[in-house]
Amino acid sequence: MVKRAAFTLIELIVTIVVLGFIVSALPTILIQDAKSREMTINQEAIYAATAKMAQILSYKWDEASSQDNETVSIAKVLDINSAIADSELERNTTRFRMGHFQVTGRRYMYSTETNSSALGMDADDNGTADDLDDFHNTAANLVTIDTESDGYKRTYTINVQNSYAFDNANYANSSIGTFEFDLPTIDRSNIKRILITVGTTINGEATTLFTLRSYSSNIGESEVVSRTFN
Repeated sequence: MVKRAAFTLIELIVTIVVLGFIVSALPTILIQDAKSREMTINQEAIYAATAKMAQILSYKWDEASSQDNETVSIAKVLDINSAIADSELERNTTRFRMGHFQVTGRRYMYSTETNSSALGMDADDNGTADDLDDFHNTAANLVTIDTESDGYKRTYTINVQNSYAFDNANYANSSIGTFEFDLPTIDRSNIKRILITVGTTINGEATTLFTLRSYSSNIGESEVVSRTFN
């Protein structure tokens, strides 16, 4: 007699039940995989944007903050027209203003009135950014990072826009009050806003992922933390 191996009815039922569990779990697995991919995309985009922000913030505050003809290139505090920003931050009879420690080696202003520059690349920059607002409306303000040259999972665009923010706080009060950081102006104040928008293409449609904001103030630097600008 020839015996043939076969599934019993119980084994068949158990197999069908197990397959049913696997099939029912597939949508959940696919959803979790999609969420994991989306999280990875957001994380690498955030990394790229924060790296770009850190790079920009390492530049000097303004073209006029330091001058090449100085013996030591220390970024100075610049004069601001009181019609635009707070009069409390104008210079006094010395090279200092309110809040400065009037001792050697600390933050101070130029010997003569020196104002900040307009937004955008300066005439003597020769197309190379060397201060914060050089990233405004220039070739330097739009950066594309892609999968081939940069090793990212998706191609991203990083758009940088800089502006002056309203500086109308009353520094003479014990409580300064509220800064209007989200109301940028073309007038020159003591605060510059750096706005980075990161986008990508999803399913053939351009999509904005997020926006980063940071602010930099016209405070100069001391000799201890000075750096040389080339």
